[in-house]
Amino acid sequence: MRDLFTGANILTIIFGIISVLTSIAAVHYARRTYHLERKSVSKNSDRSVVVFWSREDMIDSLLEQYKRAGDGDDIWAQTVGLQNFPGQVHDRIMTAASRGVTFRYLVTLDHPAVPEFLALFKNIASASVAGLRDNRLRLQGLSRREVVIAFPTLTTYTAIKFTDAVFVGLVRDWFDHRWADAAKTAPLSMSRSLTQGENIAEP
Repeated sequence: MRDLFTGANILTIIFGIISVLTSIAAVHYARRTYHLERKSVSKNSDRSVVVFWSREDMIDSLLEQYKRAGDGDDIWAQTVGLQNFPGQVHDRIMTAASRGVTFRYLVTLDHPAVPEFLALFKNIASASVAGLRDNRLRLQGLSRREVVIAFPTLTTYTAIKFTDAVFVGLVRDWFDHRWADAAKTAPLSMSRSLTQGENIAEP
């Protein structure tokens, strides 16, 4: 009788362990499926839209712009917060600059992280940074080929990469207009602080 009871308990324990392991595996694969479904790409012959559901995926796309940029290309961007700027970007900027890429960054004036941001471009003559007080949209573009626009909230992060030439051109023209407003005065030293309308560029 005792052997039968012990055997039944052992089987119960074994089936319990199997059940737990199965549940863990199910949760794991459900999470993987969820993340794969969240990485959405929609394309046709003329347009391409890529939706990023995490900041990490979006950052990878931005860093890829530096990698693909070549002689005659320009990287143009508007920032809002400047927090958690990816560490790899300095190396990517230096490498892209050596290939003849130029850079324009429109930052938010009076943001405490501006000096740290300017330090990224201290030795890059082809980089310019200007400032405005009303930056509301986070974006980065590669020439007129693509633009990534981010829409973060307190709990979610969404970004969209557009490669449709017409749409990219519209965003680029909007950025150029804002850049012209911000860069009306003579270039200042990289060590100076930004004020309204001032342009910071390496002499």
